Amino acid sequence: MVRCVGGMKMGHASVGNLDRLFIRQIFAYGKVSISSAVKFAIKKKQTLHAGEGEYKDQGMLEFGLSEIVLFHALKWNHNMRTPMIEAVSSSPVVEKFLKTGLSDLTETETIEFTNIEWKFSKGSRRKYLEKSLPSCDYIEN
Repeated sequence: MVRCVGGMKMGHASVGNLDRLFIRQIFAYGKVSISSAVKFAIKKKQTLHAGEGEYKDQGMLEFGLSEIVLFHALKWNHNMRTPMIEAVSSSPVVEKFLKTGLSDLTETETIEFTNIEWKFSKGSRRKYLEKSLPSCDYIEN
């Protein structure tokens, strides 16, 4: 379980389906952005399951996937030496997101952030194949 660090007030959400979708996309294509994962999720009729109901709109899927990226990009979530995923290219927006979460990004930064591609960090692809990677199934705030 991971605590939601975004600024949205939604209570809790089950995001295991989105986590599996995002990680499988990285495995299949080598890298994936949140915006491309959202498009794929909409195409596959995936939703974010929250206490208030199911959300299938782009904004809420971006929020859920952003929380998943935060969970997997911070090494302390897994007691690992390195994060599970990393940005393909370094950016001030990525650094800001990893420190403060999605809520402190401006609208322009959020658009830039959702287009940043993510990939497995060194050794994580093998752990995925061994089914030993942790997953983000639930977020709360």
